[in-house]
Amino acid sequence: MSSSPSHSLKVGSEVGLFKRLITRSTLSMYRRDSISSCQGNLKDSWDSDFRVEKSSESESFGIVWRIKNFTMCKLEKGKYFESPIFFAECLQNTKWSLRLYPRGEMDCDDIVCYLSRGNSSPDSIRVRYKLSVGISNQCVHQVQTFQKYSLSAVPAYARRDEVFDEVRKYPLVDILLVDCRIWNCQNEKRKESVSDTESVISSLHSHDYSGHHLSPEVLLSTMDGMEFCSREIRPYLENCCAYTIIPVERWYFPWSIKRFSERVPNQKETITVISVSESAPKILMTFFVNEQDNLEINICELTREYESSFTVNCKIHLLRIHEHSLVFNQHLHFNSKEIWKILLHVSQNDIIQRKERFLVDDELIFQCELAISYENEVSKIESCRYELDNSKRNRNVTSIISIILRLVWRYVKIFSVIFVVSFLITFALDTLT
Repeated sequence: MSSSPSHSLKVGSEVGLFKRLITRSTLSMYRRDSISSCQGNLKDSWDSDFRVEKSSESESFGIVWRIKNFTMCKLEKGKYFESPIFFAECLQNTKWSLRLYPRGEMDCDDIVCYLSRGNSSPDSIRVRYKLSVGISNQCVHQVQTFQKYSLSAVPAYARRDEVFDEVRKYPLVDILLVDCRIWNCQNEKRKESVSDTESVISSLHSHDYSGHHLSPEVLLSTMDGMEFCSREIRPYLENCCAYTIIPVERWYFPWSIKRFSERVPNQKETITVISVSESAPKILMTFFVNEQDNLEINICELTREYESSFTVNCKIHLLRIHEHSLVFNQHLHFNSKEIWKILLHVSQNDIIQRKERFLVDDELIFQCELAISYENEVSKIESCRYELDNSKRNRNVTSIISIILRLVWRYVKIFSVIFVVSFLITFALDTLT
């Protein structure tokens, strides 16, 4: 029983002696110039340990992308457009963008959005990102290694019917919002800055001094100082907002149907809507009473030779005398050879029976609003928000608090002196009287 503690104590002393010998030999190796290869191995091991222990996920970059007039987008299923390219300095100077499929890749009822990386060094970067589209509660949260020109493995989804329902509630705000934030999951930035730090130290000493013969502790402290100075001199980009506008041309015009009560089924009345822009499609609208005695309006492209597809939002007001008009709204997406039918769900017989409410001298009047999108989208950077380093912000807050405390203490001393003087004067006057 008594030999066991002495044996363990002996082993502990031998281990401590071995550690001291290793430490002395390591320090002696650092003092020699002939074993620079050993220093390089130590520096590499420090780099790997530093990347594991100190991740840089505190560095993040946010993207807010607004697509205006989204419901008027003319792209078909499988087609996409991209946001402006964002340059993220905190993500190793990489370039990013967002890719949106307004009518989905496979299912036209979905809105699909990807995070895309552009052509910039390094070849790969590991990040964590959050991505959401519209009012959907589904937020994609993934960690992925992005190569050049690669897309996110998991896209964000939103249902088109949900987005359109929201636009119907607030028709003046036809905006789709895409929100994304990216965090850096690796500290390759520090690893790449080792050579820069060595060159800076070499230039500070002399041109003959080699920065490769530096201990990891010197490199660490110097890089911390360089990053601190960089953040002190220049703030870093934290958020960037961009917008994409889908051009929309709006037409307003009245349309009167004369001798309405005398019209027979399939008797057609046409009107042609031509824009002042030569590149715009020419719209032909045809009114008639169908075989079921219901009012119907057909819309098509006049020449039937327009090269690309386009989107039309048609709102027709059936005017009533001294009353609110009946509104018929239809969202259309078609090519030049399609004909869209709008059924008004009002019969000719009903209007004739209530002609005092609808007809003026046997004339039926429509007020038409056409919003048409036929041009490509326009994307621009809207705003950038820069933030100072957290340490600097904390120091600013601390300095403000200290200034306030000093002011409070100064006024406390002044009021204390005034109180003491007034008390002495009052006491002296009472004594004299």
